[in-house]
Amino acid sequence: MSGAFVKVGYFRSGADLLFHDEVRGDLFTQARVTLDLLVTKYLRAAISYSGLQRIESLPVPEEALREALLNALMLSAARPTAPPAASTTTTRPSTACSVTGWT
Repeated sequence: MSGAFVKVGYFRSGADLLFHDEVRGDLFTQARVTLDLLVTKYLRAAISYSGLQRIESLPVPEEALREALLNALMLSAARPTAPPAASTTTTRPSTACSVTGWT
């Protein structure tokens, strides 16, 4: 889809944007890169140890995050009026994928 992209932002609270990324490309690339960005850059994993093994637990199961992202991408592809936007905040350690704004 020409001009389609995903906006990902990290907010301190409300509208206080700390940093953001835009992911462009075909829908498969957008899904893969956006999920990778969310997991590696935007979400804080709780760290625990089991013996010598380090265990990282995301605040949202990766499968649920992937499903929310794919739903947002498919909805956006069906109604190209706004790109999917994923936001994370420092006050609430969860990720919301919603459909907002389109260029």
